[in-house]
Amino acid sequence: MKQNKTLLVIGSILGMLVLSVVLAYASYDSNVELQIMDSLSENPILEQKSTTKLEEPVKVLKMYHKDKLVGIVSSQSHIMNVIDGIYERDYKEEFPDAKLDISQDIYYTEALSYNLYENIDDQILAYMEENQLYAVQVDKVTFSNNAVIYVKNRSDFEKARKAFLLNFVDEASYNVITDPDKKVASLQSYGEQIVDLNVKETITFEKGTTSIDNIMLTEDKISQFLSYGYEPEINTYTTVEFDSVDSVAMFNNMTPRQLVIINPGKLKDETQILVPGTELNISTFNSPFTVSVEKERLTKEVIAPPEPKIIKDDSLPEGRTVVEVVEQDGYRDSTYLDTYVNGTPTDSVLQSTKVIEEPVQSVKRVGTYVEPSVGSGRFGWPMSNAKIICRYGCYRGHQGVDFASRSNGGYGPIGAVDRGVVVKNAYNHGGWGYYIVIDHGNGYRSLYAHMASPGYYSVGSTVSRGANIGQVGMTGRTTAPHVHLEIYENGRKIDACRVIGC
Repeated sequence: MKQNKTLLVIGSILGMLVLSVVLAYASYDSNVELQIMDSLSENPILEQKSTTKLEEPVKVLKMYHKDKLVGIVSSQSHIMNVIDGIYERDYKEEFPDAKLDISQDIYYTEALSYNLYENIDDQILAYMEENQLYAVQVDKVTFSNNAVIYVKNRSDFEKARKAFLLNFVDEASYNVITDPDKKVASLQSYGEQIVDLNVKETITFEKGTTSIDNIMLTEDKISQFLSYGYEPEINTYTTVEFDSVDSVAMFNNMTPRQLVIINPGKLKDETQILVPGTELNISTFNSPFTVSVEKERLTKEVIAPPEPKIIKDDSLPEGRTVVEVVEQDGYRDSTYLDTYVNGTPTDSVLQSTKVIEEPVQSVKRVGTYVEPSVGSGRFGWPMSNAKIICRYGCYRGHQGVDFASRSNGGYGPIGAVDRGVVVKNAYNHGGWGYYIVIDHGNGYRSLYAHMASPGYYSVGSTVSRGANIGQVGMTGRTTAPHVHLEIYENGRKIDACRVIGC
């Protein structure tokens, strides 16, 4: 009986020993993520000696800088207390409501070690001070397109954002559009007005920590980012004699309006005379913002009258013409909604139109035949809903007027400015590309260049005023889709605007 009790006691003791071993392994297992290190084999940045060799491993805290071991930290709380003191000493005045922390390039990991190491916390702090491995808690601005910046003051960002938007709208329009209690009244006179301003991207604010050199400390720095992105490339051009806003813009692949926008203080509008030696910014926007502006435009458009009504009169000699009713242009008021994205025109949609004066068809009595190839002498524009992108003489040697559609990226049909006979339909490698020439039989000829393909009428064909003779293209020497129009008067080139009205 006594022997059984002894065996029972021994069994209990062995059971407890097994349980303690199991518990010990269970306790160790909770730290399976910890790597056992027996020496600083990672070649740390700072020299650190082992002071004691242990029989059982203990936890140590390792500090890394960009995946390179700095050293073993003895007291993390001491490190943070010193950093708090650095904030009070060096940063509180500039960042009064912020918090100083370690840089995002610094991180800690725990490990198990059989060694104790000397305390080098002060050397670690000196290394952090030397390399400015601190991060400040400031406003983090996140854009919906994943762009991220850190700003010292949120108010600076709001001012810079408004200043950036004022590149595309005037302040009076901005104040009306952004005021929910105000409404833009429809245009009652010819001109244009801004009716909507929209930024595609949304932004969110939150507190975030980052290194000092990654913080945009001023409104100017934020403005530069909003205009040109993370790595701005500012390009300039110095004007020379005969330069114009139109020509500088065209040769730098931007619109005259864009050139004016990015040169505040130097350019007031697209018609400004350029003084030689003026240094202009020709950098294109590379903004995280996509700014869409809609403008309502009310314009007076010409309605071309129908072809003249011809009445044959045998009482008149052959070739003799008597005008019974004088041809007159009609007019209509047309309202367009023009869309610009970051200053570039992208679309133009007709909203409404109202005829204010009907055109008058010419009525003529002719002897027996009226020569349809002879022009009326009343010239129209070569495109409808068009704009002039380069006038006669807008740069040296430019002896025509360039027209582009307000929609479809500048492309569109080309119409004869008056009736006449096609005398040339060819291709010129030197600059015009595909072009067509019409003789109007009254001393005038018109030339249309940079067509997408050969003209629709063969040489010898008679065309009526406004007839579609081809499509705008980019053949020949050109930087943007347009039709280049030249007018010849008795064999001499003249400014087309003198006869078509620009």
